[in-house]
Formats: sequence, C-alpha cells, structure tokens
Amino acid sequence: MILLSTPPPTSPLPWDNWRRKCLVLRFLSCNSCQERANVPTWITQSSIPGVPPLLCQWSRDAAAFVRVEVPALPLHTASFPVIGTTATVIQSSPSRASKPEAWLLLISTLFVTKTPRFLMTPPPQKLQLPNDQQKCQLKCAALHLHDYALLNTDWLVKNATYLPNCYICFTASGGVRFRFFLRSPQKRLTGCSEWVLLEKYRRQLKNVTEFDNSLLRNLTLVTENPEEAYQSQNVVWGRFEDLFKAASSLISYALVFKTYFYEALWEFYRDNVLYIEIRALLLPVYELNGTLHDKEWSIMAYQEVARQFQHDNPDFMGAKVIFSTARKINNTAMKTTINEAMKFHQKFPETIAGFDMVGQEDAGHPLWYFKNELLVPTETGVKLPFFFHAGETDWEGTSVDENILDALLLNTSRIGHGYSINKHPTAKWISREFDVPLEVCPISNQVLMLVTDLRNHPAANLMAEGHPMVISADDPAAFGTRGLSYDFYETFMGIGGLKAELTTLKQLALNSIKYSAMSAEMKGKSIKLWLRKWDEFLDEVLNMSNRDEL
Repeated sequence: MILLSTPPPTSPLPWDNWRRKCLVLRFLSCNSCQERANVPTWITQSSIPGVPPLLCQWSRDAAAFVRVEVPALPLHTASFPVIGTTATVIQSSPSRASKPEAWLLLISTLFVTKTPRFLMTPPPQKLQLPNDQQKCQLKCAALHLHDYALLNTDWLVKNATYLPNCYICFTASGGVRFRFFLRSPQKRLTGCSEWVLLEKYRRQLKNVTEFDNSLLRNLTLVTENPEEAYQSQNVVWGRFEDLFKAASSLISYALVFKTYFYEALWEFYRDNVLYIEIRALLLPVYELNGTLHDKEWSIMAYQEVARQFQHDNPDFMGAKVIFSTARKINNTAMKTTINEAMKFHQKFPETIAGFDMVGQEDAGHPLWYFKNELLVPTETGVKLPFFFHAGETDWEGTSVDENILDALLLNTSRIGHGYSINKHPTAKWISREFDVPLEVCPISNQVLMLVTDLRNHPAANLMAEGHPMVISADDPAAFGTRGLSYDFYETFMGIGGLKAELTTLKQLALNSIKYSAMSAEMKGKSIKLWLRKWDEFLDEVLNMSNRDEL
C-alpha cells in the first residue's frame, strides 16, 4: 500500500483516477444522506473536503479499508477519517463471513436443469381464477425495462404490420425495417431494399404464416442454435441492436405508439405487475402525413396512456419514464441531453423519474468520460435522479469496468444490472451499506452471454448476503418472454438456491416498491394494496391445495 503526501509526476495512476480513489474515501466517511448527496460536487473541486491529498490504491481481491486507528474491525463497523484526523491505511483480506466463497452455493441439492440460452424454462404455471385473471405469484413492480421491447412481438406482427399503409424493406444483413406512408415512397432507406407495401406483398405469398413467423424471428433473439448463431457478445449485441431498430420502426408510428404502450401495460398487469419504470430514448414519433412529434409529445403520450390505464384498472399504481440516451454520443450531445432531461423532469415530475444511458456498456463511453456533463444538475441546483446502467460487463480493469464505482460516486439511485460488482469490494460495500440496489435481470444476462448457468450468477452470492436488489425483465419481447414471471422463476430456481421460498419472493416484490421512484405516499399505498393481494393469493393457493387442484 502506497501512502504519499502528493501525487508524484511518475504516479502509476492518472490524476483523474487518483481523484476518484480519494472521492471513494470521502464517500465512505459520509455520516448522512445529505453529505452523500453532495459527493458529485467534489468531482470538479481541486481539493476534496475531508480527504488529504493521498494517493491510495487498493487491491480488488483484498480490500484496503481506510479508518482511524481501529485495527482488525470488520468493514461494516469500521470508523472512517473525518476532517483533521490522520488516516491509517490497513490492508486486510475479506473473511469468509464478509465474502462468501463458492462452496456456499454447493450446499444446495436442488437440481436445476441447465437451460440453453434462448430456450427458456417455462414460467410458473398460471392459476386460473373465476375472473379469468392470471393469478401467478405477485411481483408488484418492474423497474428495469426498455421502451421498444415491452410487449410480446406477436402483437406487433399480427396487429401493427396488418395496418393500412405499412411498408417493409429488407436490409443486406437479412433484417427488416418498417414505415407507414400515405403514398408510395420514392426514396429508399440507406442499406435497405425498395419499400414494398406489406398488404400487397402478402397477397403474392403462398404461405403468409411462414412469412409472419420470419418477421417474428427478426424481432427477437430466439433461435434454435444460439451457440452457433451468437458466438460472441459483440455478435449477439449487434443482432440485439438491429432488432430494436426493426421494432422501433413500427412502434414510432403515432397510431401504434400509444396502443403499444397500453397493451404493454396490460400484459404486465395480467402478470400481476402493478407498476413499471421504463428507459425511453424518446425517438421522434411520426404521423402518416410525415409530421414528426418531439420528445415532449412522447412524454405526454406516455403520461396520457398511463393515466387512462389507471382509470381502467384502479389497482394499477402507475408508470414512470427514465429519460435515456445512447452512451456512444459525444460530450456536446450529452450536455444538450442532460439539459433536456432536467427540463422535462421539472415539467413532468410525475412522469419523468430521472436519467440513464443505454447500449452495450463495453462498446460505449464510460461514465467518467461524461463527468462534467453529468455534474450540470448539481452545479445548477436542479434535481435530476440518476439510474445508471453499470457493471453489465464481464471484463475487469477497463475504463468501462469502473462504471459501477463511478455510478455510486455520482449518487445513482439504483444500479442497472451491476453484474460485475463482486469484483469491486468497495463499490459492493457502498451499495450495500448505503442501500443502493442492483436491478438484476437474469435472463438478459444469460441471453447477452454474461452467464450461461444461472446458478453461477453473481446475484446468488449477493442474495445470500442480503444485498439490496430488485428483479426485472430488461427486454422481455426481445428474449421471447412476457411480463416478469420468467425472470422471477429463473431467479427462484437458478439463483435463489435450496433455501429460496415464499419469503424470498415476498421480499423481492416488496423491494420493487421500496426502491421505485414513486413518492413516499404512493409507496405506502402500494405496499398496503400489495399485501392485501398477497394474502388473497396465498388464500387461493391454500384453497386449491386443499381441493387437490395444484
């Protein structure tokens, strides 16, 4: 361990990295939520309050804890330096109690059939009740979803593509794009064939069903031979991004846009999800005559549809939008986007929950690249909660690998995925002690090739330790699933282990309310409503068991 009064010119760490390490030390010394809320402002300060100019390095495998002359104390009870104190750097290896080893997972004798990627284990058996509602186990809220992969693709193919004026073109890579035109288009889309009216095209086919099935295959990652089709993460991500382009070309039509969102809410509601939060890129929505609607129109459309759905289904608790942008954009574009996000969060506080960046993490810019732009809300005194994707990678030591730590330094409300958090003891401790949950999406992590066998998912260790987390579906339409039951089932069977039981499912459901962007008042109402539904669910299950119907 190196302890220096000033960072020398030959320092092995870049200046930014040195400041990041010091910020972590300062974060750990915070005694209140208010202090932690001010952490982002320190990133641009030449001197960091309460942190001497030290160059601090630690090993991820054996965490070094900075504390004030308190030797041999475990991390969760250690005291940390405050202004005016002399810090002592103590190198200590994590104990078995604080860092469970792999053998802890082996105590489970529950046999879970290893499911190949994309050939998913069926969801829990739905319980058919008198009102024909699917009373599968109550999940309550889905907090990690994306706008163009909410609703099963059957609906898009069997409804949206059969609307009048729907045209299709075929890309060189075998993909498809859609567009609605009032008149036959003359201009071709770059990299695509000529536009063909789908209604006319279908009339020329001998087997329309097979053609529609081919459209379904262009809108999901489902394949009979995933190991052959997707031989690397970059390949599967390329295919993943292409199907989003195909789906968005249908959903971005104004006539489809609102209906799609309403049907998506209905699909989740029938799966006993009572509240959702979606990451939305807010791409332009167009009318048949070519008129383009801006981001504000889309936000108002989401708000209108959510309110209508709540009116039609009074026990549905609502929907919020996390304003999102691609992580590949440049600094100038990011500054513009942050200003837009602040404006819309202030104008639509009941609809816009906060801000995030989306896309393949390994291929995009790290959070630290945008630190100046992401500090604009703090510097201008405008509240803008962050819900950063971070740690959706299996690499270690890259600039992107630091995202999970930087997300916490930027005061993120939740961490999207957080798959790599076990490689970062300090980030893991901050997340647990300051109650910043991970949004765990097991099927997504399996499909996008971070993990093959879900019994080996990092969330298994985290769940055993009681780490704050919620379960979500990420992009169910792209993965050939519906709602949230599939991910809950895989979590229960693959990640939870032998000791997972009803209390596990109940806690995960309650976590989804606790860590949502709902107001405190709405959280209280939601918990009360959910607990009533939970009791009804258990009563019905017991009655069916007594009748020998299970």
